[in-house]
Amino acid sequence: MRDRAVVDASVLAALFLREAGWQEISARLDALTQVCSVPFFRFEVANAVWKRPEIPDSQAPTLAYMVFDFPVDDAFLPEVSTLSMRLARTHQLPFYDAAYIAQARARGLPLWTLDRRQAQVARLEHVEVIS
Repeated sequence: MRDRAVVDASVLAALFLREAGWQEISARLDALTQVCSVPFFRFEVANAVWKRPEIPDSQAPTLAYMVFDFPVDDAFLPEVSTLSMRLARTHQLPFYDAAYIAQARARGLPLWTLDRRQAQVARLEHVEVIS
């Protein structure tokens, strides 16, 4: 694995929600020198926390704080949004999923995702995928 990657919300949600494999995800994230993503990943992960009724109301705000405090380079150039829209329309993929692919492609980095459809489209677009 390279030392930098664009990481999508599915990976980060698995980490914060301690889903199966979260310890391996944590170790692999620790090995990265830079974690990149898109600006809205925090909202996607916080929404995943909100959806989990088994997380106590007393713990959910702390998890949300941790998500928003997580050190990620999420700078997103306007030009990447045009590529995101093209990918979304070409592949019938939600814009927010396409944005991760566009971000990885624009930065020349692999995309780390647990989303099979997103990974499939990324490969079609010649983006290296880590899953």
